[in-house]
Amino acid sequence: MHHQEHTPSPQSSKDESALRSLQSPGRAIQFQHILEEAKKEFLKIGVEIDGLHYRFAREQKGPGDGLFLAFDGRTQHQNFYGTDYSNQLRSFGLRFIYQQLFDTVQQEFPDTPIWLDSVISLDQGSATTSPSPLTSFSNRYGFVDVTVDNSVEYIRLQDAISAGEIEHGSCLEEYCTRYGDDMLLKHGGHYISPDPITLEMLEAITRTRTINSALEIGSGVGLSGKAAEGLGIRDYRFVDLNSDVVAYLEQQYPGRVTQQNALDFELDRDVDLVQVGIPYELMPEFLQRQGNRLAQHCD
Repeated sequence: MHHQEHTPSPQSSKDESALRSLQSPGRAIQFQHILEEAKKEFLKIGVEIDGLHYRFAREQKGPGDGLFLAFDGRTQHQNFYGTDYSNQLRSFGLRFIYQQLFDTVQQEFPDTPIWLDSVISLDQGSATTSPSPLTSFSNRYGFVDVTVDNSVEYIRLQDAISAGEIEHGSCLEEYCTRYGDDMLLKHGGHYISPDPITLEMLEAITRTRTINSALEIGSGVGLSGKAAEGLGIRDYRFVDLNSDVVAYLEQQYPGRVTQQNALDFELDRDVDLVQVGIPYELMPEFLQRQGNRLAQHCD
């Protein structure tokens, strides 16, 4: 177990108390407990934990010290690395483990902001080709491969806020309110639309140049269409693979929606702007297939 600590110079009795707390004899016992729990949790995804690093750092805008904690681990399973690497599986598995460990860490350090991370290495010379537990683990706990699973769910904004799935005052609520819509789109367990970045880029681009025509590939709730109308863009069209999304958009933008896979869509006319909202795991293949066509038809 490794650590490094940063504390401010004691300037008051409060600071002195905090310093004594950071140097308390019980610290080793607390982190040993966390380490043992981490070892059990990480084994679920085929990772052996060897140690941890921790650091207390004063938050610039917070009331006290935050705890930054990183676990050192190793694995024999190559889907964390190389040709079998799966960012979706790795991210899903690690996120689940962090959620389980967060309660343990919070019990040891109540009322302390906590950040968790891990440094995972591949065991050199002992990598295995046997099935990784990460795959079965992720499937058991609801992993959705968004590159092949196109199922979506429409949820009203207020229902999502009431359920505690998004925060009141979030950017999702901000843009729904700004453009007069109350619907959100969920895919793979996450709210993916409206996408604040897509809307902010559209607003920013129209401030620097005139846009008369635009196309959105991967359309979500179609809020960009409402934004485009407000920005004076009359020729705004959509492409989406999901039949539920297409039906929803057709109600708002009849005749302007094409149902097709983004990877196979053939752009056959010039447009001023193309916005792409597909899973980032598909972006390399999308650009390989569609990059030249987009460069040819999009100014």
